[in-house]
Amino acid sequence: MPKRPDGSVPRETPPRAKKPPKPKRYGPKPEGYIRRSKQTAMDLQELREKMGMKRIPADDWCAAAPQELRDQMAARALMAEWLNEHNALVRLGIIAKPKSREPQGEEQDAPPYEEIFERIFRTEGVRAILQRDLTDVEKQKKELLARQAQIALHGDDDSATRAFTSVARVAGWNKPDVAPASVSVSLYQMLGTRGEGADGPRAIAATVNGVALPVAEDFLSHEPGEAAAVPDDD
Repeated sequence: MPKRPDGSVPRETPPRAKKPPKPKRYGPKPEGYIRRSKQTAMDLQELREKMGMKRIPADDWCAAAPQELRDQMAARALMAEWLNEHNALVRLGIIAKPKSREPQGEEQDAPPYEEIFERIFRTEGVRAILQRDLTDVEKQKKELLARQAQIALHGDDDSATRAFTSVARVAGWNKPDVAPASVSVSLYQMLGTRGEGADGPRAIAATVNGVALPVAEDFLSHEPGEAAAVPDDD
């Protein structure tokens, strides 16, 4: 064994054993995984273009409505996506730039996700909506009616019809047609009560619901006269 310049003999060390590779967390990727993932992304992009689901910059989305309405839409998207801000941002159709990979296409000039989250989902209005106490329904009556009115005005045909029906029922616009009360008259009621008339004692007509009934004596004493032939030209 060769000596060092100082005359010492180096100690022979055994080679280090190679560590076994760490198993992948979700197991090995199946064959063709990357190719299928790229194809799925292309199919999704093509489907979005065909359905007109183009995502827009945050500035364009914010310019479309006042802050109060934007807070309502953002809070609704968060609750629909179980507070997942990434999915909620996709639901709103806003473009953001990911940090984990190189942005592509329309993402290159977009702000990063964290900046968009602060601007859209972490505002005072959204926090107030998410922290709202809904245990007392009576206090939320105005907000509930306002939400139904919003759907009735701006929702699709089916949703607008159902919302309008609910608002009309609460507001009392659906008034049922009141059918006239049926009146049952007996011969005893038509006899009326005895009283003094112009020709002496006679029956006085009775009334039912403010309507005078014919007197039975006049009805029974009526003389129709002689019978008259009715011509039948047919």
